[in-house]
Amino acid sequence: MIKIIFSDLDNTLADKRNISKNNIDAINRYTSMGNLFVITSGRSVSYINKIKKGIKDIRYVIGNNGSIIYDNKDKKVIYCNLIDYENIAELYCLCNKLDAKFIISGIKNDFVNKNAYYNQKVIRILDRKTVKENYVSQIIIDTENKEDILNIIDEVENSKGIMILNRSRALYDRTYKSDNYWINIGSVSANKGISVKYLCKYLNESLENTLRVGDDLNDLPMFFEEGINVSLENGFKKVKEKADYIVPSYKEDAIFYLIDNIVSKVR
Repeated sequence: MIKIIFSDLDNTLADKRNISKNNIDAINRYTSMGNLFVITSGRSVSYINKIKKGIKDIRYVIGNNGSIIYDNKDKKVIYCNLIDYENIAELYCLCNKLDAKFIISGIKNDFVNKNAYYNQKVIRILDRKTVKENYVSQIIIDTENKEDILNIIDEVENSKGIMILNRSRALYDRTYKSDNYWINIGSVSANKGISVKYLCKYLNESLENTLRVGDDLNDLPMFFEEGINVSLENGFKKVKEKADYIVPSYKEDAIFYLIDNIVSKVR
């Protein structure tokens, strides 16, 4: 029996910021039977919790590419892989110099150096208090200048304690065209797989009783031999190759499909 579904957000559960009614209804049916649905995303906790409106019971969310687990019921962080303030401050200064957008992920809001939208607030001074109070475990850098993002990547790769957890497709797929480039930066010991295992242990639940679904390369660390791995039709080739099942794309209510056609048949 599948007791926990760990689902990626973008291009898996949601189309941009929209979760379809069919997906919402299916998740609500699934959780009403005492099961858990855990959104497991590269996005921040604040972003996930704004997107999930309509879904009645999302107690746990895994954000920042597995760098943080938040308990929405008890309003507390139960796991966090923090980034040192010195690393954050150095990249903040570099982004300001290059006029790149700098984002740090928070619990209630994300903080940016410019052009705030949706769940973001602009900060002019990056102080230790802001970093500490918001459990900063991920930095996102976004720019239209490819040369600048490549220079920032070099800086990250030469820094201790941090690594690139995910990056825009345009940076590793020559056939993919984009007007902007982004990278997600976190601790060297962070990924979705580590946080999935941590939450299962925290809840005293076996990986055998879980299903993990995603489409992108940052979802691969949570594709274990135990339990069920699912890729979407729009998933990358490597994700499909490791999947036990392939379901329709996110534009065709993938989560609704897997709950009704895979989860319901596993006993």
